[in-house]
Amino acid sequence: MPFAKGHGTENDFVIVPDPDGVLDISPQLVRALCDRRAGIGADGLLRVVRTNRIPEGLGLDGEWFMDYRNGDGSIAEMCGNGSRVFARYLVESGLARPGTMRIATRAGTKLVVVPDERSDITVDMGPAVFGTEAVVQVGGRPFAGIAVSMGNPHLVCGTALPVGDIDLSSAPEFDPGLFPTGVNVEVVNVLAGDPRTTPGVPAPEGYDLHVRMRVYERGSGETRSCGTGACAVAAVALRSAGKSTGRVAVDVPGGRVSVTVTTATTLLEGPAVLVGAGRLAPEWVAEITGGGIPATPPSMVVQAEQGVPLDDEAPTGPGRHGATTPRYAPADPADWPTPAPPRPTPVSPATAPRPAPAPPAAGPRPASAPPAAGPRATPAPSAAPRPASAPPAAGPRPAPAPSAAPRPAAAAAAERTAAEEWLESARPGANERLISMPPPPAAPDERPAPPPADRAAHLRAVADEAAHRAQQSATVGPRA
Repeated sequence: MPFAKGHGTENDFVIVPDPDGVLDISPQLVRALCDRRAGIGADGLLRVVRTNRIPEGLGLDGEWFMDYRNGDGSIAEMCGNGSRVFARYLVESGLARPGTMRIATRAGTKLVVVPDERSDITVDMGPAVFGTEAVVQVGGRPFAGIAVSMGNPHLVCGTALPVGDIDLSSAPEFDPGLFPTGVNVEVVNVLAGDPRTTPGVPAPEGYDLHVRMRVYERGSGETRSCGTGACAVAAVALRSAGKSTGRVAVDVPGGRVSVTVTTATTLLEGPAVLVGAGRLAPEWVAEITGGGIPATPPSMVVQAEQGVPLDDEAPTGPGRHGATTPRYAPADPADWPTPAPPRPTPVSPATAPRPAPAPPAAGPRPASAPPAAGPRATPAPSAAPRPASAPPAAGPRPAPAPSAAPRPAAAAAAERTAAEEWLESARPGANERLISMPPPPAAPDERPAPPPADRAAHLRAVADEAAHRAQQSATVGPRA
């Protein structure tokens, strides 16, 4: 079984080529591949499959479908950094030409621009859809945030507390009623460009805002970057600063991405690097899967429903668009496992894991929530010594606590005030809590976004401008 490895701002992925959709990749295998000690190591897996060979591709444009899996094996709708790495792989393996291409995902078809081998890649992510307000517990602290959908769910939490000091070692606790399929949680500091929170601090040249974020991704844990999260953060930060459109520099632990918010869409721009390729040892795969990777023949029903004829072109050798020496060529079909007998429902392994992530994310929390919110809170005040007995479990901290009692209260009040200001400024209306709120109208002096028909041209212009900025900047060197 062949694979490649790539990353976008250190959000890394295992890439598995499966052009004809014959591999049945189980959640167990995904978890093993993404294991950083016993496997290859990655935040997620990108399966490269033709759109007409996977049921989720029905009705979508684009030749290639990005079948994205989280590191825990669950299926996700979209991955911004993954889409850039996916596009880079298509070009370098000879499966697509540089330029503008369409990539199908579970969140719809995305327009992607790959200028050349070294330039940053730009993805049209679609508009951010604002939702309700919510509070999560992160590292034992409450954080208030704004729900945003970028095809997948996010909760953007602005804070005055430096994001580097926040404990993201465990999953945030959230309301499963608001996020039944889980949620990606971003904590954000606004660094420059907001006259309210950073008066007198200008944003970097070419940007309207500068923010720093960390993220806990559902199904993966804390990652070094999140493309859809960066887009959600940029949209909320701009609105908090009183802007409806603009360009935001988003710093993540793995580097920087640029997000441009227009009245029509959101553009994500950043690097994508392929670091190598290889083959999995058959013995290792057999140990993980208990006998190898099951393979099923391509679904003729899927192609018949789409009206697409079978494509007999071999996935090896020269690429579909004339590339003669692809660096990351897919494996020859002869090297794939011997197909097992067809199953009655061959597509069930791809769809079955979807409900699985929701119960683990939401299962334990309803059980722990009642003790916190139940009637036991009433006897707590009468049993004053009990809160005092809890700190001894945490070590010597109870001793300094009495002498520094006012400080935690003041810090909590400051954090609560900052969170309230963030929500108040980012809120679309005084008491508005809309699940599908449209983007705000552009200011009269702002340049309107291009009509949908010109979006491809606009995206190319954005990519050209980015390449020009990279050439002019003395601080940006060639990318590895």
